[in-house]
Amino acid sequence: MKQLLQYPLCLIIVLLASACQPIPNPSLPPADPLIIGGHTIDRLSALSEFGRGDVQQITWSADGNRIFVATTAGVWIHDLREVSAPPLHVTPRTRTTVYGVAVHPSGDVIALALGNGGLEVITLSRLGLAVQIANAHSGRSLAVTFSADGRFIYSSGQDGRVRRWQTATGGGGETLYSHLDWVTSLVADPRQSDVVLMIGRDHQAILLDSRQTDPIAQAAGVFGTASGAALNGGQVRLASANINHELVESRFPPLTEQTYTTPYDGFINLITVSTDGTKVATAGADGEIYVWSNDWSSPPFHIPHVDRQVKAIRFNPAGTQLAVGWGDGSVRVYRLGQASGRFAVAAWFTDYSSEISRIDLTLDNSVMATADGKGYVRLWDIASGAPHTFAILRHSVRGVTALDLSDDGSAVAVGDFDGYLRVWQTQNGAQLISLKAHANAIYGVAIDRADNTIVTTASPDTYVRVWNIRSGTQVGSNQPTGRGFNAFSSNPDGTLIAIGGEDNNVTLWNLLDQTVVNTFSGHRGRLNATAFSPDGRILASGGNDRLVYLWNLTSGDILGTLAIHTGPIQAIAFSPDSRTVVLASSDDSLSFWDTQTYRLLRQIPLDSPVSSLQFSADGRILYTGDESGRVILWGLP
Repeated sequence: MKQLLQYPLCLIIVLLASACQPIPNPSLPPADPLIIGGHTIDRLSALSEFGRGDVQQITWSADGNRIFVATTAGVWIHDLREVSAPPLHVTPRTRTTVYGVAVHPSGDVIALALGNGGLEVITLSRLGLAVQIANAHSGRSLAVTFSADGRFIYSSGQDGRVRRWQTATGGGGETLYSHLDWVTSLVADPRQSDVVLMIGRDHQAILLDSRQTDPIAQAAGVFGTASGAALNGGQVRLASANINHELVESRFPPLTEQTYTTPYDGFINLITVSTDGTKVATAGADGEIYVWSNDWSSPPFHIPHVDRQVKAIRFNPAGTQLAVGWGDGSVRVYRLGQASGRFAVAAWFTDYSSEISRIDLTLDNSVMATADGKGYVRLWDIASGAPHTFAILRHSVRGVTALDLSDDGSAVAVGDFDGYLRVWQTQNGAQLISLKAHANAIYGVAIDRADNTIVTTASPDTYVRVWNIRSGTQVGSNQPTGRGFNAFSSNPDGTLIAIGGEDNNVTLWNLLDQTVVNTFSGHRGRLNATAFSPDGRILASGGNDRLVYLWNLTSGDILGTLAIHTGPIQAIAFSPDSRTVVLASSDDSLSFWDTQTYRLLRQIPLDSPVSSLQFSADGRILYTGDESGRVILWGLP
């Protein structure tokens, strides 16, 4: 059994040139050199990334040949003329979530709306930052678009303001309108460079002319769940969904309205309108997608759900194709046929995911297993960055909470929110076992190192259980503490497990004779992570009290207290030589500590909280899984 890594993360391989600089802390003495595996570390260099992040928006180029997918991990550009080619990956300099992307009429420049409230303009031919606008909006920047002539950028955000900027310099920034709610969408008029349509979170649509003080026209979208619009020659077609699952079409100026029934039994979550206003596409809470034509007289196209969650939908400029970001981590492009109801999948891209809840590695570090919050388990060949055989195994709609990959990579065991245990053979995807193992979520699962037919599970229902994979029978069950727990890890030889309980204690449990070896007390909050040092001498524990204790496994004494973080501890990992321990906190940083002197070696800021950690066997690579949906491999030179 290996240490079980807990909490959200994510996933294809892209070379990066980024580095993380230490956070200065004047209250601490100068940090010792950070030495791991004989190498002095002054910074972390990202070698590669697995996963493309959580889809926020999809945009097309004007010629319809490329799609731009904005995610928590940057922008991914797919060329539909070469669907098998790797996508171009563009990351904002500030490394934050990209909530919106717009393509310049030239096709060579993109503008990004960023989660930190900023904007960035990037030239694709040089992959260079052309313009950076900090603090364009208070809170997040949510939408961005270019004027028809490309001279201006319109942006909006959580502060309710619509602003206009000069594309070439980033100058200007005049506020065209201030709304009382978030402005979530902007549509530029392809015929009039000074005209733009804004749509608020309250579904109000307001037509603006940058040369005028007052709006040209406006329409109050129905009180409902979604809206979308097209703007052409100063004429607006707004489609919004009401709480009765109907579509309300508003055209203005002048204002006319019409209501249409839909096949939905539940809410409509997303709406998009083709650029020419001839088609409307909707995505429901059930994942079903319908496409209506301009006159509403023909039956709509129906695209059955791939996943119950749709992240983004967008027509190509011609209105003949629809790009859909699905909750299963795929982005698919559908070609809409001439005959009603006919469609074909024109392109299919994978590896987009909202979060990776678990990661694990084989003993030789050749294969990585990841699990996301949607219940998909992926196996990755680390050397090539390619998905392994049977790369996607659907496990649970509610998400994976525990995962373990056998040392030789032949089997993967997964536990979910509903207490189900499933084990697969990785070579052919055959399911070896599927059963209800616990009454509550499974927060710990481990395949026995000595015998791949035995798997141990642990749950907040207070039970630790042992299962025979071949027979599917329970061969052991006990309640080590009688209380629920959230953290779980095993020692190097697989004979002991450490359970972090809701009672703020850590219980050391012997799997061989099913007895409590020791109980470690001292924390003042719930435990989120435990980890054994590879030499078997130290147990580390951390949680909501923001502290990590290092315990002597033999005596039970506290060897050292590690305190630097301002948020709860999410994950802990020891280097292979046991000389360094790394802590991940929700305060968006990692800290490195000497396990002999208990001194802080480095604290390094990151752009997203890390929730899972693991070293490679040689200590040269640190794997981090973060809440933006990435697993990043950091080189330790």
